[in-house]
Amino acid sequence: MAEVYHKEVEVYFSSATLHGIVATRHTRLTDHLATADETFLLKSVQLREEYSRQGGISSETVVIYKHRVILVADLGPTDQPTAGGVQLLRVDRQPHRVVIGAGPFWLRGDIHLVKGADLETVGLGNSRFIPLTQAIFLDRPKTDPGIFIINREQIGCLLIEPNESA
Repeated sequence: MAEVYHKEVEVYFSSATLHGIVATRHTRLTDHLATADETFLLKSVQLREEYSRQGGISSETVVIYKHRVILVADLGPTDQPTAGGVQLLRVDRQPHRVVIGAGPFWLRGDIHLVKGADLETVGLGNSRFIPLTQAIFLDRPKTDPGIFIINREQIGCLLIEPNESA
């Protein structure tokens, strides 16, 4: 029987953010989001307080519709495969610094592309979700960098290798 991994995440929509747990058989959250399913389940869910006028709102299970998601933040360390020495297929990729505008959010981080790939065509890829590593929200620069997985369909602007002044 395949091992189940539990990933702590925040799911960002245009109107609210949900905090919860994704249970998946994939070692990487991007692989879970890349499945053909149009939905996924979020467990032990809390609506972030700033979105709730009535106090805390929670649910044991929430159905998430992928096409409505702007981005997903991977909050916890990835569970590591146990016994059997599972080998992950990895493609050698090169990081590129970008700033992305997706919905109301602006993030700075690294997109990893196969060497020689054209960053100008990143929006033409097959995968719905694009991982952004070492990423931060531009309006919250004091937060620790993390991994954000952005819905390609929600990207409105991608600044390639931006010049940043202090």
